Amino acid sequence: MALTTKQLFEKQIDCVCRGDREGQLSLYHEDIEFNFPFATDRPRKIIGREAFVRAMQPLWDQAEAAGIHIIGYKGDVHQSADDPGGVFAEFVLKVSMPDGTTRDVQFVQKMRAAEGKIISVNEYFSSADRATMTSSR
Repeated sequence: MALTTKQLFEKQIDCVCRGDREGQLSLYHEDIEFNFPFATDRPRKIIGREAFVRAMQPLWDQAEAAGIHIIGYKGDVHQSADDPGGVFAEFVLKVSMPDGTTRDVQFVQKMRAAEGKIISVNEYFSSADRATMTSSR
């Protein structure tokens, strides 16, 4: 039985928190569309799973090199009232910094799924917060 959109979101977050990129990518449709409307550190629109990896791998590597690790998640996921394949999520990823401190990074995602795969994600976050974290070493 295919996972619901909410279950796909939760599984995606679990993979992100564990650093399981292979598992995360397996949830995405080959032609997934990612939109990052406020991004300054990556393309604002990415189409395709392979293009997503090409755009994101340097950012993942940069965070790893900076000693930044996701250590927790807290959030709410809401089923879209008018779209059974859509969810809205407001969440915080707790990250550990190399100096032992932690920071909360806020996100909002609108996600759609079909046939058991994530087909689109609109993600809203502060690129400035990310830049500050990865540059403060």
